[in-house]
Amino acid sequence: MPDWALEVTFPNHDDLPVAAEMLGALFHDLGSSGWQEQPDLQSGPPRLLIFFPPGVAAPWAAQQILLAADALRAEGVLRSTPHVAAADVPPTDWVAEFRRGFHRARLVPGLWVVPPWEAGEPNPEMAPGEIELLINPGQAFGTGLHETTRLCLTFLQRAIRGGERVLDIGAGSGILSIAAIRLGARAAVAVEVDPQAEENLRENLRLNRVEAVVQPFIGDAALFALDPRRRPEGFDLLICNVLAERMHPLLSFFPRLRRGDAARVILSGYLWNERGEFAARIRPIGVAIEEERQEGEWGALLGRLR
Repeated sequence: MPDWALEVTFPNHDDLPVAAEMLGALFHDLGSSGWQEQPDLQSGPPRLLIFFPPGVAAPWAAQQILLAADALRAEGVLRSTPHVAAADVPPTDWVAEFRRGFHRARLVPGLWVVPPWEAGEPNPEMAPGEIELLINPGQAFGTGLHETTRLCLTFLQRAIRGGERVLDIGAGSGILSIAAIRLGARAAVAVEVDPQAEENLRENLRLNRVEAVVQPFIGDAALFALDPRRRPEGFDLLICNVLAERMHPLLSFFPRLRRGDAARVILSGYLWNERGEFAARIRPIGVAIEEERQEGEWGALLGRLR
């Protein structure tokens, strides 16, 4: 159980999901044991509850969150300045609370996410030929419901023809690697920098019975790219679903990861209103954009790396 929490409220309701995405890495670095979005409160503005174990100083954590939020507002990412305060944490069965809020859902036409506690239950809405992905998202590692993940899944359906080797950078719960295999890819490597995600990632591979063909790599994607022993064949498809500022340092490694002279790429995690700047960054490494899509404030692209 978490011992205390910070409550971050947003005057502008649209800021909540953006802040949760953009500041998630900071919460982790501050020592957070998890966080919960509460967008539909009747008694006040939407809020984030960020949980902390003993030993993390509340004033220091609050100051770091405010500094990061101010920087995002200065860049135009957030539209309002949040209020940060200590919050009471009543005794709660967080597993039960989470399960009440997470149910099977059609992510994109043809692909469903299903929590393991609903596996095997009849789904009258499921059409013939649709695929179920069993995902236990664990602690903030990804249900597949985020806009960037849905965009990647849409492009993944177009890019997979059968027999591909796939590299999935920013794997989280492993949902994109699992989907790639279920759609016909031959093998995948799921790269995730957060060691706390490893147990959850491996669990999801087992749930979907793809652990024999999806290899987790827990560590920095740059270290993976620099070791040719880890990529003897190269990859036909590179997926990178991380925030743009985290993707930028990795771009120069992409050409050495492709198989042969060309590979398809699916890139997401950049803001739609910054797509021109993002396109300028990927052009020098040889990415030609084939299609680009928007969902909410986020963008994603399908391209070819030559």
